[in-house]
Amino acid sequence: MIPVWRGSSVADLAFGCRDENDSADRFEAVCHAVYEANTIAGNLQMWLNPDFIILPSMVMWDDPLIGRHFDSCKRANPEFDLNYLDQLDDVLCRIMPYAEDCEAGDIGYAVDLVKFLIKKLELRGALEAAYDHGDRLALRELLTTTIPAAIAALVEVDAGFRRNWLKCAKAHGLERIQIRNAGQIARLEELAIRIREYLDGTIERIEELDERLPYSAAPEMMNRYKEVSSGSWII
Repeated sequence: MIPVWRGSSVADLAFGCRDENDSADRFEAVCHAVYEANTIAGNLQMWLNPDFIILPSMVMWDDPLIGRHFDSCKRANPEFDLNYLDQLDDVLCRIMPYAEDCEAGDIGYAVDLVKFLIKKLELRGALEAAYDHGDRLALRELLTTTIPAAIAALVEVDAGFRRNWLKCAKAHGLERIQIRNAGQIARLEELAIRIREYLDGTIERIEELDERLPYSAAPEMMNRYKEVSSGSWII
């Protein structure tokens, strides 16, 4: 999804360009798009924090109930989510003015993607805090507001991915990401159901949050969909 935006900086390396102003002028003349917005969006591909690498795709596909990737990152750096949220907020502020720019990379799609990553991180952090402290009011807020907002944000990402895919490729293959997006939405909906059942007394606990998976790999080693989308590698 993300390499679309990285062509500008890669071209600089290939042609040995040393002046970023020249690169911006050349890019805007050829592509009729904003150089800075495309390079900032391209840097979403990974986040190099002092302790480990975070891949946005792993944050995106991390199961919202099991949170295997989130928990692994928290063990490595207890404030990783707050630090990453700061970075994402900065990226969003810098590319939001160019959301209509789609002549090179689709900046509007990047905006939607960042919004979903922010909501996903906020959701998981708030979920663990609320459940661990028995904060029923906070859990109800997740049920009525936070989870629906995350689902709505992912619906926008899914529509943007379809739009970009069909601009440059045949329909074959589109189903792979649509299945992943639909699965993520289904799991967010399941999380809402489980919270509701917990609050009304239908279930006594949410098992995935009581029995979190033990440490299995450093965050940067979790780079495949099957490693974060489920507690099992059987898909």
